[in-house]
Amino acid sequence: MTQRETPQHIGSIHQRESNRSTATPLAKYLNLIIYFFLVLFVLLLPYSIKGARRAWMAAFVTWLISLAVRRTRMFKQPLVLPMLAYVVFSGISTAMSYDPYLSWGHMKLVCYGPLVCTVFAQNLSRLSQVRTLVILLLLSATSAACFTAWQYAYGLGVRVKFISPQTQLYLAGIRTDDIIVGIDGHAIHTPTQLADVLRDRKSTR
Repeated sequence: MTQRETPQHIGSIHQRESNRSTATPLAKYLNLIIYFFLVLFVLLLPYSIKGARRAWMAAFVTWLISLAVRRTRMFKQPLVLPMLAYVVFSGISTAMSYDPYLSWGHMKLVCYGPLVCTVFAQNLSRLSQVRTLVILLLLSATSAACFTAWQYAYGLGVRVKFISPQTQLYLAGIRTDDIIVGIDGHAIHTPTQLADVLRDRKSTR
């Protein structure tokens, strides 16, 4: 049994495809830029929240410029009202909390969710685009998990538990609880590597 599409849904799809087909070369170029930033967003998300936020903001600003260039309105989305209600009720809950000033800083995270969903929904018109972003997100998350597992297994550096003020490392600026990750271009993962590098430096002098 196949699911029948409602006339309203079909009309929305036809309107979106019509706007895509009649877009100016500049609007098509902006659409490519938006999709590039969305791809960058899903690739950076498992690695850097700050980088992913900047990629999304670039996509958001480019999308606003695209709306102005095409002189079109946003496409209708069935989840706009629920997402708006989520933001409104979260704001009311924050205002009525025990310490509103402490909770208000997290409201920007509440607003980011609906805005991110809106940018994706307004700029992805083909299932192949969604499939590509999902695959890239899964690959990026898998690589981030493997890299983290490798760091824990192989080591990320050597933590200094105690250092005497008379040592060369102390004079070089190393202090207690510092983590040494490299010396003179040599990566340091284990205490043995640190000892070998220091021994080689001493022998070359």
